[in-house]
Amino acid sequence: MSLPGVQDVAFGPFRLSVRQRTLSDRDGPVPLPSRAFDVLVTLIEARASVITKKELIERVWGDISVEENNLHVQISHVRRALGVENRYIVTIPGRGYRFVGELHAPSADSRSFQPAGASDPRDERSNLPAQMTALIGREHDLAATCALFASARLVTLVGPGGVGKTKLALAAARALSRRFEAGCWLVDLGPASDAAQALSAVAAGLKVDERPERSLLESVADALYDGDVLLVLDNCEHLLEATGDLAATLLQRCPGLRILCTSQAPLALDGEHVRRIAPFDLPPSSDPITAQDALGYDAVRLFVERAEAVDGRFEITDATAASVVEICRRLDGIPLAIELAAARAPLLGLEPLLARIADSLALLSDDRRDLPDRHRTLRAAIAWSYGLLPEPQRHILRRLSIFSGGFTLAAAQEVAAGSGFAPWEVVHGLGALVQRSLITTGPDLVRPRHGMLQAMRDFAQEQPGFAEEKPEIARRHADYFLALAQAANSDGGDANGDEASAALAPEIENLRAALGWALSPDGDGALGAALAVATARFWSDTGLLTERRTWLARAAEAPGVEAAMRDRLRDLLGPDRSAAAPGDGASSQLRH
Repeated sequence: MSLPGVQDVAFGPFRLSVRQRTLSDRDGPVPLPSRAFDVLVTLIEARASVITKKELIERVWGDISVEENNLHVQISHVRRALGVENRYIVTIPGRGYRFVGELHAPSADSRSFQPAGASDPRDERSNLPAQMTALIGREHDLAATCALFASARLVTLVGPGGVGKTKLALAAARALSRRFEAGCWLVDLGPASDAAQALSAVAAGLKVDERPERSLLESVADALYDGDVLLVLDNCEHLLEATGDLAATLLQRCPGLRILCTSQAPLALDGEHVRRIAPFDLPPSSDPITAQDALGYDAVRLFVERAEAVDGRFEITDATAASVVEICRRLDGIPLAIELAAARAPLLGLEPLLARIADSLALLSDDRRDLPDRHRTLRAAIAWSYGLLPEPQRHILRRLSIFSGGFTLAAAQEVAAGSGFAPWEVVHGLGALVQRSLITTGPDLVRPRHGMLQAMRDFAQEQPGFAEEKPEIARRHADYFLALAQAANSDGGDANGDEASAALAPEIENLRAALGWALSPDGDGALGAALAVATARFWSDTGLLTERRTWLARAAEAPGVEAAMRDRLRDLLGPDRSAAAPGDGASSQLRH
């Protein structure tokens, strides 16, 4: 659907981009379901005259037969998005609707209207990912989070897993971006397993290299000292002490720095402002509800938006509203659980979907009672999605959970194939898992990378069968990345070291995981030593000198390493064979 000859129009404080299918105001994107967006565009196209309800339904839904109530629901969506006080759409009794806003060309200062996530990809002041879907139901939390930074230097968004902390943090960073001249930077701490890796992740996210005669922590602090920077530290809950020490030190040394964290628990630092993020509110369980009333609740809005995205024919009606509300209620209003369920709704139907969720929750309610209720609910949603898979796909999912930080199709075939699965079966299984939204695929269509939500990865590794297979799968994983590192070194040579580093950079978390397993008591010291040698140049080229020394030193002391290889490791370490972790004790003085 398009406006004749027009790609972008503005009215009042709003900008409508037909090409990008976004509605935004000066504060960022305005959530609007796909069908409601089409209704708004159609009304603007026909702004010179009244458009009847019948004509509006025909233009928006085409040959699909829908009730007039569905149109009323979408009109309500549009009016809510534009603000009830703004009468851009008027009802002409007995006739239909008309758009009465005054259209004008977008402001020449495109930044004042630019939708969040649509910034120039060449902007070197940020590594925030482009926004793929609108933030639904967190308007108050977003405004409150942004307001905290008027005085706070450290804000932590705290809530259960799957509640939407990461998405809210990214929306806040985009909304705040103009306040920070030195940029907004995202660092995902989920793959990090200790303080040294957390610091390395921050350095990599900020594109800071370890400088000679300076520790990596000092190099990061030096880089941040002069600028107004917002640093977003995502997934901190498994490294609370390490993250707290790092945040405290950087805030003490860098006066222009502000930090926004997401975690399941506060960092417990002086000056930390905690914003607790709760699951979505739900309608009362006893009252009958219409589709229009149900859409007044954010949990229902999210379900409908995601189900429509999977299948544009999906509609909520008065007849189905109660089922949608009950699904959201059974999932306790947790956004991730709702999204997982909504993705299945067009395939299964609402009533079968509701029955499956009920059975899965009943099954898991007797299990893991030591976990918080919200965690059990999220686990139930994941377990239910996992339960929909045939056993071969479950098996492949468990094997793919060995990857950290994503993987390519080639890596999946090498690591997950064998012992019952041919490479083509892995390809087929991966495709099915992507379709079921259990495996994610990045935006790069030239060199696509796949990944797994951390919660799903943790769940897969807890399932029967993973522990028995882990030694074999972990070895294949380490073997694959050893071969990849050796090939990168061979292809790169001395003249093209940057190309070798670029080839390995996307796999940094996999390299760490492979080294960590190989050099563990359950691993293979000889394999770990070979991998430490093969990656030594990569760590140097990326400025992670301390990490390079750490892996080389651990490999030099690992059992099963031949004398010649041990000598080579020591030669690479050089005269200073220590592998002390970077940093100092200053940060600990700021903790409670």
